[in-house]
Amino acid sequence: MLVFVAFITREWHTASYLCAAISALIFPILWKLPESPVFLEQKHKIEEAIESRKRIAEICDLEYEEKEVTAINNLKKITFFEMLKNERLRKNFLVLCFMWFYVGMATYITDLNGADMSKNLYVGQFLSGVLLSISKIIFGFAEPRFEWLGRRTVFIFSQGVAIVTYILILFALYTDSKETTWYLIVYLCAYSFQALSTETCYLSVAELIPTDVRVTVAAITNICLRLGTIVASLTKPLKFSAEPALFWINLVVCSIGITVVYFYLEESRNANLQNVGQEEVTSEKDKSESKLIESQHETEIESGISASETETQKETESTKSVEKNE
Repeated sequence: MLVFVAFITREWHTASYLCAAISALIFPILWKLPESPVFLEQKHKIEEAIESRKRIAEICDLEYEEKEVTAINNLKKITFFEMLKNERLRKNFLVLCFMWFYVGMATYITDLNGADMSKNLYVGQFLSGVLLSISKIIFGFAEPRFEWLGRRTVFIFSQGVAIVTYILILFALYTDSKETTWYLIVYLCAYSFQALSTETCYLSVAELIPTDVRVTVAAITNICLRLGTIVASLTKPLKFSAEPALFWINLVVCSIGITVVYFYLEESRNANLQNVGQEEVTSEKDKSESKLIESQHETEIESGISASETETQKETESTKSVEKNE
């Protein structure tokens, strides 16, 4: 859409106004959509959550099913610091931050330096947008139908294809094959599959982070994404001095990233968003409460022992004083 707007306007002021007008079309949709019932239930706004679920069922043309209120009331509030204290949640948070940073960096390096992938700027940009749209549509239809198509699988597959394309791009640059048709196809695949991995980043934040801190973590990961794009923008001078270095950077960064994801990213497909982090925080609180009870019990025992020792000492002293008087 952005490429089409730029093509018909050919002037950035008009393009900015037209993009703003197109973006404003989403406001009626936002007005119609209800608030997330999971978020409302986490805040114990039960009546609003019920109304939200009814509206969602009406929009989707489904029959509304009531949910047990007792299960909702048992949800525990999770703070950001409680999330960091828990080993599993902390690991998920750090992995997501790294994913967003390096995906943003690699995607922006690929996009920023792809203006000359074809002889005509608009042709290359149109084709990259079309291919990316097609890949995301295919992913959207395939994801609900194939259980094996999890978050890890999609991310590792897309990053694997991107790594292969970076190797082919390097080969093209070293052999002066930049203006060939196969270079254009390879570059389009590099951008599309690199950008497709961002879908996993968004879904993983929603499915691996507790509801209470999901917005906070999403904001932090978006900052990591922006930091990645800032770092990527600093590599622009390499385009004119040592262009292969750009894709060596992407190749190294993506190789590290796919390794981290393979070993540390949890599969979150079909996760119950409402119960994310509940078991971990509950077990942590139970452990702390049991430790507190044990310490109190030990204190009571020690105080009892000291009290009995004091009484025994007093009895001994009184006995000695009686013997002396006799």
